[in-house]
Amino acid sequence: MEKTQVELETEFGKLFVSGPIDPIKDNMVHISIDGIYVFFLYYRKHRRAYVVSTKQNTIEKQILLPFCSQPFYLLYSVRGRMLDHLKNALFFLEKIHFKRIYKITNMHFFYFLLNLIIAKKNTNTNLLLLYDIYSLKGEFAHSRRLKEAQNKEKGALYGY
Repeated sequence: MEKTQVELETEFGKLFVSGPIDPIKDNMVHISIDGIYVFFLYYRKHRRAYVVSTKQNTIEKQILLPFCSQPFYLLYSVRGRMLDHLKNALFFLEKIHFKRIYKITNMHFFYFLLNLIIAKKNTNTNLLLLYDIYSLKGEFAHSRRLKEAQNKEKGALYGY
């Protein structure tokens, strides 16, 4: 069964993971589904959020996070107040769209989400608009590929 959040606690700190993950084995997070994940690390003196991907797109560097059995590709990391804004934005989007926000194939969604947070424009309306834009881009691309495949089949039938 897939979960959207996992909490691990040790003597050093806590780890929260958001995204479609497998059950915990041996106090390690195992991820078998391609997508985007957000790791929230809380230590005594600091806290960080890492937005990571299972696939490399362009220039992301590979990192190994604590409690993880495999390396990930880092999209970006935030701390402080930006972490709170990211957490609130993800909570709002998860409340409406559930796990679908982590399965968006276009990584630019999360870069633009960070830009909204930096510009202090991450209102609920802007978040919904951003999600709608990037979820529709995927649907349009899929429907365009489907139409192209159907046209090729028609051409093969009629000898074009």
